[in-house]
Amino acid sequence: MAWKYPYHLIKRDFVVDNIAVDENFLAVVEETSGYLNEHNFAFAPGSAPFIQRKSAPQDYGMKLFRSRPSDSPTPFGKNSTSSGTIEDLNWVEIPNTDGYETKAKFGISMQFTSRGGPTWICASFNLHMHPLPRPASLSSSSTEYDLTNPDGGFGCNCALELNGNVINESLVGTGDPTSEYYKEKAYAAAGGGDPTTIRPRGGGGINGAMNAVVLDAIIDLPPGRHTIRVAIDSIRASNTALGPYISNRELFALELTR
Repeated sequence: MAWKYPYHLIKRDFVVDNIAVDENFLAVVEETSGYLNEHNFAFAPGSAPFIQRKSAPQDYGMKLFRSRPSDSPTPFGKNSTSSGTIEDLNWVEIPNTDGYETKAKFGISMQFTSRGGPTWICASFNLHMHPLPRPASLSSSSTEYDLTNPDGGFGCNCALELNGNVINESLVGTGDPTSEYYKEKAYAAAGGGDPTTIRPRGGGGINGAMNAVVLDAIIDLPPGRHTIRVAIDSIRASNTALGPYISNRELFALELTR
């Protein structure tokens, strides 16, 4: 039995109050009803635990749901000497549209049945923003890393989606695109002439050739069936020649209590 201290300090000259007495007994009654923790079990040094792991169900403390590709994607993508396609590489191509897009692919999408309660949802993946086939080498001086690159876009917003709704607290990028700095510059067509080609420069989202992204949130889920996905927003549909693509990826939901 763990140490339990009375919530109310009742003395002999106090007015009789059944509520105070009940609240003092409540902590003891809870333990006798099964609300036990590590303070209720004593172990001798070097002895086996009173409850061994093999004697307990897999989800007695927490329950994990996980989704990832069965075959590991090629992390650096197709270069000038390879002949693989997006499917061969096991990458996922995200539509270049102004708005959140999802794909029902392992590692960025998952369905599970929750028993209800606080749940940690987390996704980690590599986000690629470079042309395919990929240049033979990418360095810090490559144009794909240059945010002023005239062929670049405004980047992407990334977030988790639960049952079709974006989880705002999981957002990585810009929460209010209307207040971000966006710059467009007109370039002359090949051979001269009027500057009619408008290309984006800068932006408020995740930008660069290759980025490691982690999205997470703790949500109090109701019991039942749920769908979680990674949602990508190609800001203003400006990443036409650059993807976006997702290579290595993993998605999980961890129920924190039973």
